[in-house]
Amino acid sequence: MQLAIGLSLIAVIMHSPSSDTRFQEAQKLLNYGFSNFTNISFGNKGDTIGTLDVKKGVNTTVDAVLAEDASFFVKKAKSRPNNSRNNF
Repeated sequence: MQLAIGLSLIAVIMHSPSSDTRFQEAQKLLNYGFSNFTNISFGNKGDTIGTLDVKKGVNTTVDAVLAEDASFFVKKAKSRPNNSRNNF
């Protein structure tokens, strides 16, 4: 299941007594995941994210470039006053 926010989740239910129960439990897990977690993007494919030193090479440095879009999965922050900072 995927939403427009770019978050994909998979629910696996094992040893369920019935197909209906398996579906209901999977739905609960997916609802929990989409309600409580999000993806934070920190770079796109092709972005240079740093420069690395090279020893004994033809060049002395090389750019570190993302091969794919990059993000990480975090628990959503609880409601905070408008003047507080976002801490991840």
